Amino acid sequence: MILLFIESKYGSEIINDSARYKRLIKKSKLEYKEHVIKVIELFDILWKINTPQSKIEMIKVINDSIKTGDATAMGRLGRAYRDGKGVPRDINKCLEWMRLASKSGSLAASNELFDVLWNIGTPESEYEMIDVIQYAISKGDISARGRLARAYRYGRGVSKDLNVAAEWMRQTVAK
Repeated sequence: MILLFIESKYGSEIINDSARYKRLIKKSKLEYKEHVIKVIELFDILWKINTPQSKIEMIKVINDSIKTGDATAMGRLGRAYRDGKGVPRDINKCLEWMRLASKSGSLAASNELFDVLWNIGTPESEYEMIDVIQYAISKGDISARGRLARAYRYGRGVSKDLNVAAEWMRQTVAK
């Protein structure tokens, strides 16, 4: 038997009905996802407003979301450090947050991390970008396939191979 104590604005109660418990858990997960989407949207709006006050609010909002472990929020903070928006420009902090977001499951952050590593252009960064993008491809990300095609086209992090580049790009176009 599962007992759940719930406290809300309507009062508190003990639930001992497992079906109701499962419905409440499902509802709370959906509400959490909706909240996260709203936070990310607010961040993006504040990003575009681009005033000193909006940048302060943007970083506060995203830091609050990061505390819950949200991968998309981590990626957004990495983007802020990459561009120096609301925080000082810091490529190392950008990489730290992008890596964490990517490892936490954000495919968008994996693609952005690839781009940052591409721009760094060292042999180490290029090998890392291939690892990152292969993970995103394994999760079905279409954009990642195009990035891997580009790596093969220019021989960045992999041996240059136009035939392999063309095959990856065909897969990107076909989807």
